[in-house]
Amino acid sequence: MSRREVLRPDVLEESILSAVIKHLSLSDTVRHLTTHEQGHSHEYFLLQEVVSETYRKLHAMIRQLQVSDTFRRRADSSLVVRLCLA
Repeated sequence: MSRREVLRPDVLEESILSAVIKHLSLSDTVRHLTTHEQGHSHEYFLLQEVVSETYRKLHAMIRQLQVSDTFRRRADSSLVVRLCLA
C-alpha cells in the first residue's frame, strides 16, 4: 500500500484546513463567505491569508513526504539488490 493510499491527501487537506478554521474561529466567515467578501470584512481577508498560508505549509509537507518516500524506495531497492547478490 502506498503512502498516498494511507494518508489520503484529500482527506488530510480537508481535515487540516477545517481544524485551522475552527481554531481561529473563522467558521462563521466560511458559512457567510459571500457577505463577508462583499463587505470586505476583516474576517474575510484574515480567512484568505490563513487559507493561503495553510496551503503553502501543506504543500511543503507533501513535498517532504514525497522526498521521504523516494528515499525509502531507493533504500528498499538497494536492500533487495544486496540480498540478491548475497
